[in-house]
Amino acid sequence: MGAVVLVMLLTAACLTNRQPDESEISGRWEPTPETLDLVKSLRQFSLSTSWITLGPGDSFATHDVPDTLQVSYNHPLGTLASQSGYWKLEQRDSSNGKLWVVSLRERDHGWSRGILLVRNDRAPYLLVLAFDDHGGRYRELVFRRAGSSRAS
Repeated sequence: MGAVVLVMLLTAACLTNRQPDESEISGRWEPTPETLDLVKSLRQFSLSTSWITLGPGDSFATHDVPDTLQVSYNHPLGTLASQSGYWKLEQRDSSNGKLWVVSLRERDHGWSRGILLVRNDRAPYLLVLAFDDHGGRYRELVFRRAGSSRAS
């Protein structure tokens, strides 16, 4: 959890402090071209088939998303995972004020499956999956809503 707080502090300047409407967050999200290039340069895995769907209400599903959503302290093992459960838009505290995140949870047990940081002060938003690259640097995988051309 400490790494998540640190990442939230480091990236707070570009995250939203205005509550997004759920309709602006729900939908299908895909990696930005810049994220695909970053992952290709890291040579860990390919995100060409990755997606995140935040359904109306509270259901979510992911396909071939980095396992940082499933492991502690955002230290991915370098594999891809698919999962489902429920999501909730939540406000979190940071040194720069309140931030909005999408919290992902397992449906049966309620275990946390990570958070996606909400970037931009207005739609179209971006969802950011931040993680430690095992080299002491934090990386960001950015997802945009399908059909949106705005990358960052």
